[in-house]
Amino acid sequence: MPTHLRRAYQATLPAAPVADSIIRMPDVCARTGLSRATIYARIAAGQFPRPVQLGPRAVGWKTSLVDSWLAALPSGVTAEPAGPRRRRAAQIGEAA
Repeated sequence: MPTHLRRAYQATLPAAPVADSIIRMPDVCARTGLSRATIYARIAAGQFPRPVQLGPRAVGWKTSLVDSWLAALPSGVTAEPAGPRRRRAAQIGEAA
């Protein structure tokens, strides 16, 4: 098939679905604002998407699952929990 006909034919084909990309832990932490330990604690509690096994010692998360988890958070709520350091800092700030 001549090149110009092949290009015209390919232009009429529906676009291939874009595969969901996989992000690793540093990107998940950056997107959510959660620490590594908090992410794994929430996975154990069933409150965060489970990772996809990439290899014997490597996991990643589907971008769509992390984004949908973030979108499902109630408005005004951040993903970052108020840990002991944040509570202590707030108490010190209140005392001042």
